[in-house]
Amino acid sequence: MSAENIIKVLTIPHSDLEFQINREQCTTSVYIAETEKRKTSCVFLQEGLRLKEKIIPLFNLDLFFQNIFQAQTSGEAHLALIRDRKTMSAEILELLGMHEDAFYLEGEERPDMIAFRVASATIMTDVMLSELCLHPSVLAAHMEKQGVLAVSFAEGDAGGEGDAGGRMRYMIDLDILLEKKILNALEDNNENSDCR
Repeated sequence: MSAENIIKVLTIPHSDLEFQINREQCTTSVYIAETEKRKTSCVFLQEGLRLKEKIIPLFNLDLFFQNIFQAQTSGEAHLALIRDRKTMSAEILELLGMHEDAFYLEGEERPDMIAFRVASATIMTDVMLSELCLHPSVLAAHMEKQGVLAVSFAEGDAGGEGDAGGRMRYMIDLDILLEKKILNALEDNNENSDCR
């Protein structure tokens, strides 16, 4: 299989399913050692990650997966995926800026990055494009608007055959989730923050 048929992804495990993010959407990851409570109107932005004497907005992607996909956490969520602000669209930056006005204290430096809290067991893996099942044409546009690009199945448990017992994997677009879902999940709408 040639390199162009393989993509590197971050696989985020949950108890009964997995989420995969293109590795290019995050520059690096760090262990979450120190956080600071912050208050914004965004349900998924209530803390900052202290990194190199700076406070970085830390979006709780783990909580997002629990709320939207009813995904049960698999272990601890002490890993932060780091995203460079320079790689984000103008639309995302505008929405982000509105929340950061409440997130940051007056005169506080705003670093060129944001972070996402995910399961500590997240790993980088290679995925063959042939493993991905695209959505049927009647659903494709709707699912892509929700940030779900494709699905696949993890291999079954030891002793199983093929996909038997395998967990569903969702290939997601972090930018779409951030713009359409995460940044728009306001506290007043917490009960209605589902994939629609």
